[in-house]
Amino acid sequence: MQKKIEELESMGWENFALLPDGVIVTDASGSVLYANPCVEMMFGWQAEELFGQPIEVLVPEAMRNRHVGHRAKMTIKMSTRRMSLLHGLHGQ
Repeated sequence: MQKKIEELESMGWENFALLPDGVIVTDASGSVLYANPCVEMMFGWQAEELFGQPIEVLVPEAMRNRHVGHRAKMTIKMSTRRMSLLHGLHGQ
C-alpha cells in the first residue's frame, strides 16, 4: 500500500511540472516543499534554492508580515487560492 501511495504522489508531482501556471507547495509553516518550472521562470529562483525557504522570500519585503498572517489563516481553514493580477499579486 505504501509503495502505491508513493507512486501516486510521484505521478502528481510530475503533473505539476507540466502545468502552464506557477505552482508552489508549502508545509503548514510556510516552508517551500515544491516549485514547478513556471515558478522558476516567474521569479528567477531555481526550485532547489526555494526548497525549505519560507514562501515569504518571494513576497516583497513590505508585504511579508501581512502575508504571514494570511498564510496562518489558510492553515486554519484550508482552501485553494488562485493568485493573479486581479488580486494585486506582487513578487520578487
